Amino acid sequence: MAKENYIIPVSQLRNICNTKDFQFKTTKSLSSEINPIGQERAIEAIETALNIQKKGFNLFLSGEPGCGKSSIIKAILSKKSAESPIPSDWIYVNNFDNDSLPIPISMLSGSARVFAKDMDHFINDFILQIPKLYESKQLKDERSSILGEYDNKEGEFEDILVQKVEEMGFYIAKTEEGYIANPVNTTTKEPMTQEDILKLTTEEKKDLEKKQKKITEYLDNHYRDIIKIEKNVRKKLEKHLKNVVELSIIDSFSELSEKYKTAKEIKNYLKSVKDEILNNATHIVALFIDEDFLQIYKKYNTTEDLTKHYRVNVLVNNGKLKGAPVIFENNPTITSLFGSIEYIEDPTLGPVTSFINVKPGKIHLANGGYLVLEAIDLYKNPRLWEMLKRVIRNGEIQIGDDSMIHTTRVSVRVEPQPIPVKFKVILVGTPELYDFFMNYDEGFDRLFKIKADFNSEIPRTIENEHKYASFIGSKCSEDNLLHLDKNAVGRIIEYSSRMADDQMMLSTNFSKIVDILIEADYLARSRKKTVVSSIEIIDTIDKIEYRLKKEEEIFLRFIKDDIINIDTQSDVVGQINALTVLSSGEYEFGIPARITAKTFVGESGVLNIEREVRMSGQIHDKGIMVLTGYLGSVFGQKRPLSFEAYLTFEQQHYHVDGDSASSTELYAILSSLSEIPISQRLAVTGAVNQNGDIQPIGGVNQKIEGFFDICKHRGFCKNGIIIPKANVRNLMLKDEIVEAVKSGDFAIYAIERIEEGIELLTGVPAGSVETEGSIFYLADQKLKSIYNTLNETTQN
Repeated sequence: MAKENYIIPVSQLRNICNTKDFQFKTTKSLSSEINPIGQERAIEAIETALNIQKKGFNLFLSGEPGCGKSSIIKAILSKKSAESPIPSDWIYVNNFDNDSLPIPISMLSGSARVFAKDMDHFINDFILQIPKLYESKQLKDERSSILGEYDNKEGEFEDILVQKVEEMGFYIAKTEEGYIANPVNTTTKEPMTQEDILKLTTEEKKDLEKKQKKITEYLDNHYRDIIKIEKNVRKKLEKHLKNVVELSIIDSFSELSEKYKTAKEIKNYLKSVKDEILNNATHIVALFIDEDFLQIYKKYNTTEDLTKHYRVNVLVNNGKLKGAPVIFENNPTITSLFGSIEYIEDPTLGPVTSFINVKPGKIHLANGGYLVLEAIDLYKNPRLWEMLKRVIRNGEIQIGDDSMIHTTRVSVRVEPQPIPVKFKVILVGTPELYDFFMNYDEGFDRLFKIKADFNSEIPRTIENEHKYASFIGSKCSEDNLLHLDKNAVGRIIEYSSRMADDQMMLSTNFSKIVDILIEADYLARSRKKTVVSSIEIIDTIDKIEYRLKKEEEIFLRFIKDDIINIDTQSDVVGQINALTVLSSGEYEFGIPARITAKTFVGESGVLNIEREVRMSGQIHDKGIMVLTGYLGSVFGQKRPLSFEAYLTFEQQHYHVDGDSASSTELYAILSSLSEIPISQRLAVTGAVNQNGDIQPIGGVNQKIEGFFDICKHRGFCKNGIIIPKANVRNLMLKDEIVEAVKSGDFAIYAIERIEEGIELLTGVPAGSVETEGSIFYLADQKLKSIYNTLNETTQN
């Protein structure tokens, strides 16, 4: 078949957008509402997951980066949130029975902050009232009466004691240490001295000792009586002080109780507050009154020490919400998700804390709503992931002491009682991450029952092209960018097909599209334009690629300077130009590579030098074995296929993988066996199967452009590229290549069989092993000669 029959028509080198179908001049006239494009399956999955309120129906958004997962879920959750009820507030209050176990209480949304303020007012009020009441005349008189009773009783008991002691001939004196009883000298009427006592007779001394013993009993009884009086007075005084405190809270407490009488948990808490205040009445009064008899009750040093026990810790305040909460956590940590407990350094005790220092996490804030996380963050932090799964499974969250858990210095800890939670978890990640969790994380499928699978490509229909235009218009309006004219939109759509590597598809990598819009806006404004034209889109794409193609230019310079040898003009036996794709970050580019094949007598078959030195991947090695199978099917039907062929990528010092060069390698072997030269003016890409069919490969646009740049630099010499026919639909070539093909400087051929390719490369028909002068015939003769040589060697 004539060579021209394999040339791909210019019209098939790119799918040009027909902007005549657009009924707008610029995108400004299009809808400003951003609607998802081509993600109906994913959206249906999202709606299902959000509407099912059963356990385990959490959601995994699976898709390639930039395909709009986050923006779509934001829009859907915003709408869903507005339709959902506002969840409860949550507070922590002191547990007066056990300070280390704070109690959580649920309240109506917006009421927690109000209740906290009410409690603050209540505390401040009774603190102000205590000194006033204490100094009031009525309570002063009552207190004086109680203390007077003590003085009277003490005086009465002291008079009796003195009388009894004096009757026994002793003198009694009261000191700071207590009572002292000394015998009296009957002559001088003064307390006896030691000398007086020594003059006493034995009988007198015995009598004196008996009296002293009796007096000691009197004193002991007196002390017991005084203690009884003190106890009785202290009880009356404590009751009095309790009355002071009760009077100070009675009005404000009644108001609180009435206000929250329908809230059972708050009502119970208020009762415990009242009981706790009254039980600590003397300690509370001692804080404000500087009197000696109250210093023994000094429990609080400041009003802050007192009031912190009765304050309210508002953990979650949903008062400003207008629907269910939607929380996006972009940097999840154990503290940010699950909450924390702050510690204060006490000079004596070290780190201490209380229920007031319990802080919420994003899960608390998302309770009753939605929590959106990046799956990669959980993949990188297994402990965080395990804790999150535990919360989802148990339906409750326990705020941990994670920050201080490993220190022994902490003297005061708290363990807040868990809070029940019910919320939807939405993970956003790649298909690879979803597969990892499904395959290696036990129970993942029971917690995330629904997967929303986002398309990375959508069909390039007229309808979707119009949706693309609307998306562009919406983003321009939303981000205050200059709008695009219809030709600029056409260029964006064409570039989207190039990103998808398919004329009939569009990429959903909207993130990259938006980046182009932003840069094109900048470029157009710098040129004093009011609308972005196709020129700005083309220039923007060129500028983006220019910033990324440094490594590509290095390779091309090596080839242009003949440091890497690529022949684009000669005819050489066993040598062919292959096409490879390299990547530099997100940027992929094509580079031609020389493959050589040497065949000779031997029995090892095809040897891949890259494989022998461990520079090739498994897929490339498989390609070598496949082409060996094809050689056997063609040339090994009548005798064993006995020969050796060494294949290599010349001057290539990086790892080789993929099977896209397997047809190219086969052509080099056929040329070496037949000794028919291959035109170096052509480059080849394509995989081959064992039947000799040419199969599609990836990166076809980049491969063509890489060889084109070399040929353009050296001057075209009827150069071209041979690609699989199945790859024609992937062509979205640059304008200059299309123009070069149109002018006849460059050609792109599409083939389906090895036989077609070898004829294009050599100008000689492939034929068959029986067709004299054909490639296959000449190759078979060489193989026959090798076989005979091996037989003769064996016989000799």
